[in-house]
Amino acid sequence: GGGGGGGSAASTAAPRGASKEDDMPPVQAIFSYGEEEVAIKVSDEGGGIPSSQQHLAWSYFVSAPRGSGA
Repeated sequence: GGGGGGGSAASTAAPRGASKEDDMPPVQAIFSYGEEEVAIKVSDEGGGIPSSQQHLAWSYFVSAPRGSGA
C-alpha cells in the first residue's frame, strides 16, 4: 500500500429550499483518516439524548419518535 500521511476535511450541512427545518441549527461533519483508520465526527447544537436513553443510541431497533425532527 502506498505511503502518505493522514488528512481531514470538514463540512457543514445547509438546508435546501424552504421548510420548517430551516430553523434547525447546522450539523457539522468532520472526516479524518490515517494509514489504518478513518474517523467521522458529527456534531450539532441540538439538545442531545436524555441520559435515560443513551444506552439506546446505537441500537438498530430504536428510531426517533414521529414529529421529533430526527
